[in-house]
Amino acid sequence: MRGQLARLLEAVERPNVELRVIPFDVGYYMGQSHDYTIFGYDTNPAVDIVHLEQHDGGDYVENPEQIAKYRALWEQHKAVALGPEQTRRFRAGLGTSD
Repeated sequence: MRGQLARLLEAVERPNVELRVIPFDVGYYMGQSHDYTIFGYDTNPAVDIVHLEQHDGGDYVENPEQIAKYRALWEQHKAVALGPEQTRRFRAGLGTSD
């Protein structure tokens, strides 16, 4: 697990990567059982695609109405997650260095 954490800490140094932690004491939150990735491309026009992860592969969502629902779900996740600075303090408590 230390290797995974180290890799995450390397990735978070990229300008296009944001790491947020949702502590266990938050309890249940909307969408916690959904594994998805939102890919947003800054093109003209802008393109967003959602990848839904499943045990046997995955699916892509390209319908704008469905994508809007995943963006709303992401906003709910961010609302219960620690902010970037709080996440830095949290990871420092795990014995990692900044």
